[in-house]
Amino acid sequence: MTEATPVYMIVQLVIEDFDRLMNEYAPAVRLINERHGARVIVGTSAVDVIEGEYDRNLTVIIEFPSASAQQAWYEDPDYAPLKAMRLDISDTKNSSIIIAPASSTPS
Repeated sequence: MTEATPVYMIVQLVIEDFDRLMNEYAPAVRLINERHGARVIVGTSAVDVIEGEYDRNLTVIIEFPSASAQQAWYEDPDYAPLKAMRLDISDTKNSSIIIAPASSTPS
Protein backbone atom coordinates (compact mmCIF):
# COMPACT_ATOMS: atom_id res chain seq x y z
CA MET A 1 0.00 0.00 0.00
CA THR A 2 1.38 3.40 -0.94
CA GLU A 3 0.77 6.72 0.77
CA ALA A 4 -1.58 7.62 -2.10
CA THR A 5 -3.78 4.55 -1.48
CA PRO A 6 -7.14 5.49 0.03
CA VAL A 7 -8.28 3.63 3.12
CA TYR A 8 -11.77 2.98 4.40
CA MET A 9 -12.89 3.05 7.99
CA ILE A 10 -15.79 0.64 8.41
CA VAL A 11 -17.77 1.39 11.55
CA GLN A 12 -20.50 -0.89 12.85
CA LEU A 13 -21.99 0.30 16.12
CA VAL A 14 -24.77 -0.40 18.55
CA ILE A 15 -25.86 3.15 19.35
CA GLU A 16 -27.76 3.60 22.59
CA ASP A 17 -28.43 7.36 22.31
CA PHE A 18 -29.25 8.46 18.76
CA ASP A 19 -30.23 11.97 19.93
CA ARG A 20 -26.69 12.69 21.17
CA LEU A 21 -25.22 11.04 18.08
CA MET A 22 -27.17 13.22 15.68
CA ASN A 23 -27.25 16.47 17.68
CA GLU A 24 -23.78 16.52 19.25
CA TYR A 25 -21.40 13.97 17.74
CA ALA A 26 -22.27 14.15 14.02
CA PRO A 27 -22.09 17.96 13.59
CA ALA A 28 -18.77 18.17 15.42
CA VAL A 29 -17.16 15.21 13.65
CA ARG A 30 -18.04 16.70 10.24
CA LEU A 31 -15.56 19.51 10.88
CA ILE A 32 -12.81 17.02 11.72
CA ASN A 33 -13.68 15.00 8.60
CA GLU A 34 -13.23 18.10 6.45
CA ARG A 35 -9.88 18.89 8.07
CA HIS A 36 -8.50 15.43 7.21
CA GLY A 37 -10.05 14.93 3.77
CA ALA A 38 -12.46 12.27 5.03
CA ARG A 39 -15.61 11.55 3.04
CA VAL A 40 -18.57 9.65 4.45
CA ILE A 41 -19.61 7.07 1.85
CA VAL A 42 -22.30 5.31 3.91
CA GLY A 43 -24.05 6.33 7.11
CA THR A 44 -27.23 4.37 7.77
CA SER A 45 -29.31 2.36 10.18
CA ALA A 46 -31.18 0.71 7.30
CA VAL A 47 -29.22 -2.23 5.93
CA ASP A 48 -30.34 -5.35 4.10
CA VAL A 49 -28.72 -8.47 5.51
CA ILE A 50 -28.28 -11.01 2.73
CA GLU A 51 -26.04 -13.42 4.67
CA GLY A 52 -25.22 -13.95 8.30
CA GLU A 53 -26.37 -12.00 11.32
CA TYR A 54 -26.34 -8.24 11.81
CA ASP A 55 -26.91 -7.06 15.35
CA ARG A 56 -25.76 -3.44 14.97
CA ASN A 57 -27.95 -0.40 14.41
CA LEU A 58 -25.53 1.89 12.60
CA THR A 59 -23.07 1.32 9.77
CA VAL A 60 -20.74 4.05 8.55
CA ILE A 61 -18.04 3.83 5.87
CA ILE A 62 -15.60 6.72 5.66
CA GLU A 63 -13.02 7.14 2.90
CA PHE A 64 -9.68 8.73 3.76
CA PRO A 65 -7.12 9.79 1.15
CA SER A 66 -4.41 7.74 2.90
CA ALA A 67 -3.63 5.69 5.99
CA SER A 68 -1.74 8.64 7.46
CA ALA A 69 -4.79 10.90 6.98
CA GLN A 70 -6.94 8.34 8.80
CA GLN A 71 -4.43 8.07 11.63
CA ALA A 72 -4.20 11.87 11.92
CA TRP A 73 -8.02 12.02 12.06
CA TYR A 74 -8.18 9.42 14.82
CA GLU A 75 -5.38 11.10 16.80
CA ASP A 76 -6.68 14.65 16.28
CA PRO A 77 -6.93 16.30 19.73
CA ASP A 78 -10.33 17.71 18.75
CA TYR A 79 -11.58 14.16 18.17
CA ALA A 80 -10.66 12.94 21.68
CA PRO A 81 -13.83 14.29 23.38
CA LEU A 82 -15.94 13.03 20.48
CA LYS A 83 -14.40 9.57 20.79
CA ALA A 84 -15.27 9.63 24.50
CA MET A 85 -18.83 10.60 23.59
CA ARG A 86 -19.05 7.83 20.96
CA LEU A 87 -17.89 5.30 23.51
CA ASP A 88 -20.42 6.65 26.02
CA ILE A 89 -23.40 6.44 23.65
CA SER A 90 -22.63 3.02 22.19
CA ASP A 91 -22.36 -0.58 23.33
CA THR A 92 -18.62 -1.00 22.90
CA LYS A 93 -18.71 -4.77 23.38
CA ASN A 94 -20.93 -5.13 20.32
CA SER A 95 -19.40 -2.45 18.12
CA SER A 96 -16.40 -2.49 15.81
CA ILE A 97 -14.24 -0.16 13.75
CA ILE A 98 -11.85 -1.53 11.15
CA ILE A 99 -9.53 0.05 8.58
CA ALA A 100 -9.11 -1.48 5.13
CA PRO A 101 -7.09 -0.30 2.12
CA ALA A 102 -8.97 0.55 -1.04
CA SER A 103 -7.55 -2.46 -2.81
CA SER A 104 -5.60 -5.45 -1.62
CA THR A 105 -5.10 -9.08 -2.40
CA PRO A 106 -6.08 -11.49 0.37
CA SER A 107 -3.11 -13.33 1.82
